[in-house]
Amino acid sequence: MKLLKRLFKDVFPIAVVAGVIVGIAGTIFLSQLGTDNKLLGAFLFSGGLLIVCVHSLNLFTGKVGYLVDNKPIFILDLIVMILGNVIGALIIVFVVRMANIEIVINTAGSVVAEKVSKEWNESLGLAILCGIMMYIAVEGYKRVPNDIAKVFLVIFSAMIFLMAGFEHSLANIYYFMLSGTFELKAFLYVLIMLLGNAIGAIGFNLLEKAAKLKR
Repeated sequence: MKLLKRLFKDVFPIAVVAGVIVGIAGTIFLSQLGTDNKLLGAFLFSGGLLIVCVHSLNLFTGKVGYLVDNKPIFILDLIVMILGNVIGALIIVFVVRMANIEIVINTAGSVVAEKVSKEWNESLGLAILCGIMMYIAVEGYKRVPNDIAKVFLVIFSAMIFLMAGFEHSLANIYYFMLSGTFELKAFLYVLIMLLGNAIGAIGFNLLEKAAKLKR
């Protein structure tokens, strides 16, 4: 009972907030992508990740790398985070559709069509790379002592994975929901991306420990 109370009183609400932030950041990115301003969109999206780091929000892709630093029960925290992130992103889906922001909705459809056209191994690899960049951003924000350097680290980490086309599972979930893509294939791709993000973040954390860069 105490566990459930902690998960849904402490973990879940902050995860919903993180999902809302990702949804807003994704909306900004799509609005610029639709006008061929991908670089600007990536820069503005990075502001969302910066907010997540500043407020220590429960974003799955920012927390999963620490699975190996916690007790096994932390898996439940991660599951609840995914649920909260999805619900938060869904709130923004409803608002964007209510506002009928056509360029964002239409661009989401194009982005999703391109993502589900990839082979599963391609999506997995791109998700692993995104997981690495997310871990670098979040861990760097924690460890770098200089505030300006913290900000630049988060911004460039986000811009790198967006400009390179790496797969951020939660941002993609927002794109899938916004485009109205709910078929089985999309669900399977989301699972692959979640797994890839986890492998990348956890793997880089373990690599840092093996190299004695982190205790």
